[in-house]
Amino acid sequence: MATCDFIICGQKFTLSTEQVEEALKGAEPKSVQQYAVGVHNAWFPIKQALALSTGYPPNAFNSHLALHIFNKLGFAVHNTKEDGALPPEPGGKRNKVNSALRVKALELAVLLHAGGRPPASDVIGCAETFLGWVTETIV
Repeated sequence: MATCDFIICGQKFTLSTEQVEEALKGAEPKSVQQYAVGVHNAWFPIKQALALSTGYPPNAFNSHLALHIFNKLGFAVHNTKEDGALPPEPGGKRNKVNSALRVKALELAVLLHAGGRPPASDVIGCAETFLGWVTETIV
């Protein structure tokens, strides 16, 4: 059972995947603006899902906190501005590598291929991240 500890309005929470799934059971997803989380084979706006899971209104927290929580809990998340249109339904593992890391990994690979000498720690770190990105199932 995955859990995540966080604070909203000064109150400490520990939320589990099971609690989120229970809170969203039977809920009707609203329209997604930018961030979405996949629960019960449906895409929910990320703030709606966290509001239903905590009992706090969506204006009590920001999208980035909700994104962090749902990523940590292992739910599929989607950013329509970076990842494009929502797939019909969530599925598979979400690619959790952000665009900046992808670009950095590719820049280092090109530099290395061109005979440049980037720091080994940079190459190794980005290579591990890049390997995780290419071996995940992407929705």
